[in-house]
Amino acid sequence: MVPEGWFEAATKTQIATSYPGWGYGYQWWTREGGTCGAYGIHGQLIHIDPARRLIVAINSAWPEATSPDRDAALDRMMATLAAMLDAEAKAKP
Repeated sequence: MVPEGWFEAATKTQIATSYPGWGYGYQWWTREGGTCGAYGIHGQLIHIDPARRLIVAINSAWPEATSPDRDAALDRMMATLAAMLDAEAKAKP
């Protein structure tokens, strides 16, 4: 159980970061566009996109703790999923 309003506060930027478009709040990384996520080492992640009602959880075991190339691929995958959901929403009458 968490106090009322905690999730809303936790997924808002509490601390600015040096990464453009990123913030941090209560163990959650926040992103422009209202998404947030929990990112662990070796590719573990939970991505939350409230506007699209999308949650992605990935349990992985990259051979290295971090990888800019793999991170970029994950960003592309999330952008592709968002674009697909947006296109589907536009196509609905």
